[in-house]
Amino acid sequence: MYTALLTAIVTWICANFELPPDYNHPSIQLLPAIQITFLRYKAFMPAQREVLSLQIETGQSSNSREVVAVYDDYRG
Repeated sequence: MYTALLTAIVTWICANFELPPDYNHPSIQLLPAIQITFLRYKAFMPAQREVLSLQIETGQSSNSREVVAVYDDYRG
């Protein structure tokens, strides 16, 4: 989905900073904000998700900043 954009970015960086190209692009997934929040706080079980959702709705979350991205450096 974003392959062409990422390839253009890699090409530009390589041309302007004399770096070797790495076309092994990351996987990018667009998810609803609540799913990103569940991933960020490792709320994988329904009970954990329910507690986290309630904390978010009532403003009792330990972190008041909105989660906008999650990164996974795992290279399997």
